[in-house]
Amino acid sequence: HTVVAVDGLKIEPLPEEISGINARGQRIPFRPVRDITEIYERLDHRVMAGFGGVAEYGITVRWNKNFLKIIRLLIERRRQFNMFGGVRFGGTLTVDSAFDMGFDHIALCAGAGGPTVIPMKNGLVRGVRQASDFLMALQLTGAAKYESLANLQIRMPIVVIGGGLTAIDTATESLAYYAVQVEKFLKRYELLAAEIGEREIQANWTGEDAEIAHEFLSHARAIRAERAAAAREGRRPRLIELLNSWGGVTIAYRRRLIDSPSYTLNHEEVAKAFEEGVHFAECLTPDEVILDAGGSASALRLEKQRIDEATGRLLLSGEKIVLPARTILVAAGTQPNTVLAREDDHNFTLDGRYFRAVDEQGEPVKPERSAKPAETRVLISIRPDGRAISFFGDLHPSFSGNVVKAMGSAKRGYPVVSRVLARQPASEPAAAALLDRLN
Repeated sequence: HTVVAVDGLKIEPLPEEISGINARGQRIPFRPVRDITEIYERLDHRVMAGFGGVAEYGITVRWNKNFLKIIRLLIERRRQFNMFGGVRFGGTLTVDSAFDMGFDHIALCAGAGGPTVIPMKNGLVRGVRQASDFLMALQLTGAAKYESLANLQIRMPIVVIGGGLTAIDTATESLAYYAVQVEKFLKRYELLAAEIGEREIQANWTGEDAEIAHEFLSHARAIRAERAAAAREGRRPRLIELLNSWGGVTIAYRRRLIDSPSYTLNHEEVAKAFEEGVHFAECLTPDEVILDAGGSASALRLEKQRIDEATGRLLLSGEKIVLPARTILVAAGTQPNTVLAREDDHNFTLDGRYFRAVDEQGEPVKPERSAKPAETRVLISIRPDGRAISFFGDLHPSFSGNVVKAMGSAKRGYPVVSRVLARQPASEPAAAALLDRLN
């Protein structure tokens, strides 16, 4: 099949000499890559390309993002594949306009969208933000790069709420970013002080500005001193001890560690997080964000839970604890991205949190809630002319929850798509003419 992929975000083009696609989207000869390392980039200088979804902006943070370029080249060099960024499905391109252009099938792979909101008091004050928002802001704005002017600010101590891989990545990324953030602040402060003087810099600071600035400067100077001492003594800098002395990063989860999705899916990620200095607090449910005099987060009050040994259910104990927290990052999961059902109820129907599925005859069915169902049901609808819409990954009740299940949905679902396509001849215009229209 000829496949055209569209994404709402901008997708940065690869150099045409290795991708085989020029700025007009036309196929041109590409040169073979003899040594894969020649296309590698330093990850702290790498420009976000918009390709790879959660693998690019977080989630499995230790995964080498240079692999995304390799994966992309493996599919982008194929003549049957084209990819376009800046195309929002449901807006720029709709179901009807896509079929009018000559597409034979639409496969929805839009993942999860809105975050799960935790009902805790003062949950929207300064210092509290969604973990997915933090990860995207960190990666897509290049906040960790020295030349970046992104204003992504976090303070210690940091508490991450959640127990999935997103929580683990948020904890490790925030721990690493804090040191970069304060060192970058100190360098810029010293450059400005040499140019215009410290008094001029501080002239318009509020009391809170001064407090945060002095906190960042003292922490950055401590990190600088530790790096210098480590260089003199021929050892690695002991930054974990410094970061933990300022409060560090704690993951607060409502169940036990062994029950957490991160542990059951990939315990090695959890082990690596512990090696990097992340703490894990079990059986805690957020209750209230405690504010400082300026209205920002200063601590998080939580209620301890206990497990009923007979039923395995979690029960609130009534015991409250308080964790200091200047930054609170909520990684409590996300909801399937089913906004299309609200925008286009003619083509999409919901069944609970997910799109409603139909069988290959177009009759409504209830997919099995298993990543290995006996019957794979990935069709949303079949039009009178035989053309269909399918759905995968987090949009599907059988395959939502993680990227491994999403990959499984594609593996199990593509034969269904192929069978539906085989029922009728390919539409006109031909693939080449269709791509010309898109270009």
